[in-house]
Amino acid sequence: MAASVELSPRAQRTAQGLVCATLDRRSTSSGPSCEAEVLRTQWCQAQLDQCQGQRRAVRQPWPAASSSESPERWADAVEEALAECALGAELELVECSEYPCVAALRPDDPSLDESQREQEMHRLMDAARGCQPLRKSFGLADEGQDDALDVYRLDARCGDGRESFFVLSALDPQGPAYGLLSTDNRDELDDRDFSRWLYRRADDVSGLWPCAQ
Repeated sequence: MAASVELSPRAQRTAQGLVCATLDRRSTSSGPSCEAEVLRTQWCQAQLDQCQGQRRAVRQPWPAASSSESPERWADAVEEALAECALGAELELVECSEYPCVAALRPDDPSLDESQREQEMHRLMDAARGCQPLRKSFGLADEGQDDALDVYRLDARCGDGRESFFVLSALDPQGPAYGLLSTDNRDELDDRDFSRWLYRRADDVSGLWPCAQ
């Protein structure tokens, strides 16, 4: 499961987590023995290794740590740029369980109807692409690279209903994700992997969306 990690006062960031089952043990006045804790730690580490191995087999690998798309640098760049540009939506969380990171935005007006949400999505997209600090952080030199900054709409299940929100994607035009997005030479297998990647990112963000109620 994903667990929240306080990496910045301005946004919630998320990281992969693992919940280990509590081992049955007899309670004593001094608590569990060192041997029991070592056994529990080894068991949890084995489960974590298995979990991460399966995850790495299907998740997109991260670029070099020095890249502007690495989780820390990406989150800092987006938070600082959006604070300066004031898009008109609240940055709710930065989600980095898979490359590349994305940010979830809550609209200022939660009562927008269907057509208004569509208009708001396009307004936010134009605002993000016009945000010069954001463009500078990700090396967007001209309008031909505008598609490296994108905003799309998602819905999350909240109680008996749903909440709509927006997702900001910001890519380095020199990075592998932008290359995969912009190429016209994907074969059938590439297209299938690309579609699975898009669905995974949508599921990750929707599952972590903090419902208003």
